[in-house]
Amino acid sequence: MQNASFNATANDTIEQSPDELLAAVSADLTVSLIHEVVISAFDPYVVSLSSFAPFGSKGTELQMRATENLRDRLCGLGWEKSDIEQVPCVISRPDSVRIACTTDGGPSIGISYPAKPIMREKGNGTIRLAGHKGNNTAPFPGFETYLQNDELEKLDDLGFYYLLMYLDEIHQEIRLELSAPVLDEKGANLGWHDRIILPSISISNEPPVDTKSVPAPDIEVVRKVS
Repeated sequence: MQNASFNATANDTIEQSPDELLAAVSADLTVSLIHEVVISAFDPYVVSLSSFAPFGSKGTELQMRATENLRDRLCGLGWEKSDIEQVPCVISRPDSVRIACTTDGGPSIGISYPAKPIMREKGNGTIRLAGHKGNNTAPFPGFETYLQNDELEKLDDLGFYYLLMYLDEIHQEIRLELSAPVLDEKGANLGWHDRIILPSISISNEPPVDTKSVPAPDIEVVRKVS
């Protein structure tokens, strides 16, 4: 028993890679797959939008195309498409997980604690899919009937994750994370059960400069004659 306790403590201190954390959600999920999904959503679709496109169009386009691409890739691996509760998702029943894509959450997406994304208030459909804090809180004896709200009862036992994406045009990158939200009964985003921060995607068109290949300037030194 002592050895088992020691091993559990030691494992808690080991930092896992994003791929290892994704594999704990589903063996089908990898950083490479998610990057390919998001990159093919960004280019050519988002980059083709002109300056005349309405405000927010890039985020909307990225979300729609990423949803389409993620479904296409994962359904080829046995997942299933779902639009139940009017929330576009993709589901793995063997892994008991449901994933939706969103660009909601703000600039803290993809940045480790203490920063954290804060999403806008979600509707009842999302609450029924993700569950809310009250679903996991045991009521005081005798008050069960007062706390029941069948309209917000969790639809099933599938875990709910968002693929969060933030298009940062200042730093020329798309920041990403796969995270499970904590919602209250009104759909407010209270926090996160789980956050898997993923490597960001560079969207800069400038090639990296190889400083080793840049020749040193040839400076001619002329002595001043006194």
